[in-house]
Amino acid sequence: MIIILKGADASANNLGSVEVPIDWDVDAAAALTHMPTAAAAFTYAKNKAFNTFFKGLKTAGIYSKTTHIFLPCLGRVEGGVNLVAPTYNINFPTANATYGVKGVYFSLGWITPFTKNLKDSHVGVYTSTATSDVTPARYSMASSASNFEHLLGRRINSARSGFAVKGSSELVTTNSGHMQSIGPMIGSVKESINTANAVIDSELITITTTYTAGPTVALILGGSINNSATSFADCYHSLFTFGSYLTQTELAAYSALQTSLMTALLAV
Repeated sequence: MIIILKGADASANNLGSVEVPIDWDVDAAAALTHMPTAAAAFTYAKNKAFNTFFKGLKTAGIYSKTTHIFLPCLGRVEGGVNLVAPTYNINFPTANATYGVKGVYFSLGWITPFTKNLKDSHVGVYTSTATSDVTPARYSMASSASNFEHLLGRRINSARSGFAVKGSSELVTTNSGHMQSIGPMIGSVKESINTANAVIDSELITITTTYTAGPTVALILGGSINNSATSFADCYHSLFTFGSYLTQTELAAYSALQTSLMTALLAV
């Protein structure tokens, strides 16, 4: 008996390999329709990773807690499509921003066109290049509240990476080994349970906090409220995410899902 596998690549380097048809998640497929240029260039591996990312978010209970996910590694325009509400595009800026295959590099902080209530929230980024500057207070994310709530960065202070919910007074920080790493950083806080969690790369940390959320505010990407060159992140960002509070279990799952997705999307 001879069995013929349609679509199999039987070359020496790929003997017997078959690209199994992708069982598309409806929301993953919908998001790609709003990114036609990026979608047309996706390999099978990238399509599969994109679909797996959506399915993983739903399995882990994260999708329903997420209001925005952007992938600037797909370019300024299509990277601005909100994956969980793809009819909305953030319209990433042209000024003080450089775009490349690793994402966006902000030379000054950029204020998003939407606002968030921070009392029950998560904010996150995926940094895809290592920081080259050792200056403290290099932020990938900040809030525009004058007391500097919600700071997220590889160099949150002179010694550590982490997430700050009350400026420098309450930090969820890691060891110094993450300051020049690449990977996900996600901070999450819930005022009603006095808890702040963070994951930096794959390291999970938590603190008990006395944080009380201020008013609903805009978020700043790539720097802090003062838009100074001393506070910009000094690295490329491939993903931004915002939403409601995530537990440590959810943060661990989200970190792993982001890493898998970026491993595929940033592959050359």
